[in-house]
Amino acid sequence: MEGRAHLGVVGLGGLGGALATQALRKGMHVVGYEPAGASEELQESGIDLLTMPGQFRQRLESPRRILLQVPVAAVERLLAQLTPVLEAGDVVIDASDSHWVDSVRRQEEALAQGLNLVDCGIAGGIRGARTGACFMIGGESGSIALVEPALRLLAAPGSFVNCGPPGSGHFAKAIHDAIQSALIQALGEGVQLLESWPHHLPVTTIIRAWVEGATIRSWPLTLLAETIGDGRESGARGKSAFSGADSCKLLEEAAHRRLAVPVLAQAAMQALVSDSGGFGSDRIAKLIIGAMNTAVAEQEEAALRPDQTAPWLAREAPKGGGETKGNRPD
Repeated sequence: MEGRAHLGVVGLGGLGGALATQALRKGMHVVGYEPAGASEELQESGIDLLTMPGQFRQRLESPRRILLQVPVAAVERLLAQLTPVLEAGDVVIDASDSHWVDSVRRQEEALAQGLNLVDCGIAGGIRGARTGACFMIGGESGSIALVEPALRLLAAPGSFVNCGPPGSGHFAKAIHDAIQSALIQALGEGVQLLESWPHHLPVTTIIRAWVEGATIRSWPLTLLAETIGDGRESGARGKSAFSGADSCKLLEEAAHRRLAVPVLAQAAMQALVSDSGGFGSDRIAKLIIGAMNTAVAEQEEAALRPDQTAPWLAREAPKGGGETKGNRPD
């Protein structure tokens, strides 16, 4: 292991498992922890699997780099479990979708204990995690320097960005999700207008033409073209990855800075509707999100077990991880 890049990953569900697999393929020594138990694919991949978080201290060289890919509600608890087993100079990468204000506080707390913490927004889905994702990092310059070489290996060309001070990585990711939500809503409304034309229009053909050469080509547009073309529209429904809670936080930030963001505000309203089980009354927007969720699920199938995230939200802490401070609602 000496002289070899190393990375610890907590949370080996879809995204975490895909990142761990890519890191292994890039020649890193990967140590992973998943309380639900890793999938058969990951067990056979060569990842050094742990049975308790306290084992990171023995299985990773110092300074240790440990990436958290867990639900937001579990971050506080995991940090409390990891802190007692880490040493000065180690760094934790919070790759959840934590609120940027919490990220600032957590980095201050980590530095006070001699540890490093960076906030990391990851975009690109499971496909990106397997082949090259977009990493948006925030933190102290010294902390970022410790993780940059490893994360650059996992990023798509040109898709690693040092966003700046603590909290900036998670803030940039929240903006990314808001723009994605607004794009999906705009596509849905546009297609509805095409369908409302009094004369029949070749809507699917138009969308495919947009995918090939129009300025609005994008992954959501591509999925829409594939879904409509394959006749998979019936029953396709989904909820936006941009939650209503996230949207409200962004609108508060914009209002505080006296910035007008009408398009993102509209996307925020749609996200609130999405949280209640739909995505407005817009059939096409629901279809696009359903297609995105389906695409992610298909990519996760071999790596994600149905109960994978449940242990992170359990009241009891996993054994060997030290005492917890209790879980704070994020």
